Amino acid sequence: MYNEDSIQVKTYVGKHECPRIWRENPNCKVAWLMKRYVDKFRLNPSMPITTFMETVKEERMVEIHIKTAYRVRAQCLKIIEGSHLDQYTKLWEYCDELRRTNPGSTVQMKVLPYDDAHVIFQRIYICLGACKNGFKNGCRQLVGLDGCHLKGVFKGQLLSAVGMDANNQTWVIAYAIVELENKDRWVWFLELLAADLGIVNQRAWTFISDKQKGLIPAFEKVLPNCNHRFCVRHLYTNYKADGFKGKGLKDALWNAAKATTIADFRESMVEVNRLNEKAYKWLEKRPALHWSRSHFDTHTQCDILLNNLCESFNSFILRSRDKPIITMLETIRVLLMKRIWLRRDAMRKDKRAICPKIQKKLEEYKLKSSHTVATWSGGEKFEVDEGRGNVFVVDLNGCTCSCRRWDLTGFLCIHGCSAIYYARRQPEEFVSSWYKKEKYFEAYENLIQPVQGMKFWEPSENKCILPPTFKRQPGRPKKRRHREADENEFKLSKRWQKSVKCSVCKASGHNKARCPTIHPPPAVRKGRKSKKNKG
Repeated sequence: MYNEDSIQVKTYVGKHECPRIWRENPNCKVAWLMKRYVDKFRLNPSMPITTFMETVKEERMVEIHIKTAYRVRAQCLKIIEGSHLDQYTKLWEYCDELRRTNPGSTVQMKVLPYDDAHVIFQRIYICLGACKNGFKNGCRQLVGLDGCHLKGVFKGQLLSAVGMDANNQTWVIAYAIVELENKDRWVWFLELLAADLGIVNQRAWTFISDKQKGLIPAFEKVLPNCNHRFCVRHLYTNYKADGFKGKGLKDALWNAAKATTIADFRESMVEVNRLNEKAYKWLEKRPALHWSRSHFDTHTQCDILLNNLCESFNSFILRSRDKPIITMLETIRVLLMKRIWLRRDAMRKDKRAICPKIQKKLEEYKLKSSHTVATWSGGEKFEVDEGRGNVFVVDLNGCTCSCRRWDLTGFLCIHGCSAIYYARRQPEEFVSSWYKKEKYFEAYENLIQPVQGMKFWEPSENKCILPPTFKRQPGRPKKRRHREADENEFKLSKRWQKSVKCSVCKASGHNKARCPTIHPPPAVRKGRKSKKNKG
């Protein structure tokens, strides 16, 4: 109004209608979104960014930039899980709490001096008492070793040692966080692991690995007399990378690895030599003791060729590998704690004397044994003929078979089943005690105990721990691993792989269109003259 400090409304339209414009609202700040969506991230910490942006759009009727969404999620996870920097200052208290709540646990941390009041974190090793005792009481003396990358702010590597229980499932023994993977870190890890497992007679122990960086020289220093197997899948990756490709060479390599007798191994190696002499020489340089069943010792009673034990554990803890250090360690401990009692209670419902996975495989061997013919020698030995000139000798008293499958695994082969049925006995009587439910419960009766929250931990008088030094690389951090060359290749169906055969060279694995005798590699072909050079 004129000459007054007031406003008069002369015209009022009660119904306001205007089209909503979908665009980024600059007033929709990170702090405003964080307060309203922290509970949603608490329920689902792994919520995808696109899902979060669609949720804000639907609930708040506003679009936000993807960078804003990333900042909101980072701030919410910082509130939920704690700061990466702050959790390093609580590591001394966490180690003391683990030792107090889980007696018998080995928790070893190594730090570097920094100043009078601070030290820098270097590495930590954890072997929970339940995991240690369970492995000693109910698992065979076979350990898988592997390392995987951490995806948090300060990166690093997580080393793990995994065994196998009576049901042929994974049993985690120990794990450690180190700054990088090399000989010194593996030596440190293996020394602590050998002390926890009480390895005295090294020849009685078997390890399997992917030949990680520095692991072979570390074994030569710490455990030189232990049996060391190499994962055949990684062996084939190197075999293929050196130019030995094709289904024929691949099948010949795997047949040599799966062969249980020296005769079958030699036959497979002859096939490799026939296909490619260089591939044969390449395999000859790698002792068969490390990768072929025909040369494995039988006391371990396990014939695995792949390091799937550790691969399974790495996949099991995948979601925790980008979290702050204590949150990550506690997530791993809780996952293992739940796994032990869940498996124990599930096994109690089974009324059979043998573990389910072993019983299932035994039933398959029982059916296959019907295609063999057993002949009794009058004592404890039998002669079993499976046709095609393959005759094997089975000794029921010694629980052995000349095919060596029974010797390698501890549960029967088809020849052993045939001989046992001839003797009017039951195959379950001859299964090794390593696969009985009593041995299973000896491992799974060891339970991991709960741990209190961080605010209830007793304060430590040690120097404050600083995080390891790390230089962040430019760009968004990569969280997906680099796949190996043979993981991205086009895979044919198994039926096609078995049936296809070249009509020119008579080899399997390719057809006439891809035959190397007709179509040599590009480097071998003669160059053509271009049209510009003609005339």
